[in-house]
Amino acid sequence: MTQAACRRALNGVDVPTLFATLDAVKTAPEIADFQFRARNTWVSGAHSRTVIHGFYGAGQEDTTRTEPFTYDADHPTVLVGGGHAPTPVEFLLRRIDAFAERSGIATETGPGRGGARARCPRRARPAARRVPLGHRATGFRRSYPWLHVPVLDDDGDIRHLNGNTASPGLHVIGMRWQTRRSSTFLDGVRHDAAIVVAKVLKDLHGQRTRVGSAA
Repeated sequence: MTQAACRRALNGVDVPTLFATLDAVKTAPEIADFQFRARNTWVSGAHSRTVIHGFYGAGQEDTTRTEPFTYDADHPTVLVGGGHAPTPVEFLLRRIDAFAERSGIATETGPGRGGARARCPRRARPAARRVPLGHRATGFRRSYPWLHVPVLDDDGDIRHLNGNTASPGLHVIGMRWQTRRSSTFLDGVRHDAAIVVAKVLKDLHGQRTRVGSAA
């Protein structure tokens, strides 16, 4: 008698399917290429309407969505709008919420990890922060076809320890989780840059010491 393996969902995530998908992407990276689309139409004044329906992913056009998703955006009357829908900034907060919630849950899918939920920002004041424009880039993937030095691992990532590679004189900064969670951000990369610079100066000092001793 064969007993089927039990699928255990954690925080609503089908963990076996999640890791099976990750393994499939490692085998066939092209299935990770997704293209999401949105069509925006101006209605009147500050009022606009966005329709989201199909998308391309996993090597094919998706047909599982039978009905489109429709979202309106507008400004309140105090900002010379019609007040027909939330403002674009409020939609931004909603996207941040969705991303933080999803990422917070997805990172808690390993063995023995519980159901801690991510706390999300509830307010946004771009003008107070002097942020004139927000731009989101998606679909970025690291690639080093120009790097002809044996420092890449099987996944094509640069092997390093705190930004220092096995190749003399080759150092990196801005790598994901280089020494901390914020290593890919400007506020975090400065710490990693200090570590790399200290290593470079130490190596240069050692070279000068050896040259002086030889002389």
